[in-house]
Amino acid sequence: FITNTVYNKQIDQDLAMAFNKDLKRKSPMTDDYGKLELFHELFNMSALSEEKEKIESELVLAEAKASDVKVPYIDWYKLNEPQMFD
Repeated sequence: FITNTVYNKQIDQDLAMAFNKDLKRKSPMTDDYGKLELFHELFNMSALSEEKEKIESELVLAEAKASDVKVPYIDWYKLNEPQMFD
């Protein structure tokens, strides 16, 4: 019974601290909404997604160009250069 009472007091103290933090804020919803609006203003998500699409399309084009490049096989033994494999 004693430990249960101590435990309940601790829970009550923790809850009181949590609610005090929330009550100290003037208007929690407005503050959070303002922060969210500021975030969206600073980091324009549509501009970031457009930039991402542009970069991805450039990557696809670069990969297509790289796949067209043919590297010839060089037979170093026919060229009397066997030390190339050492």
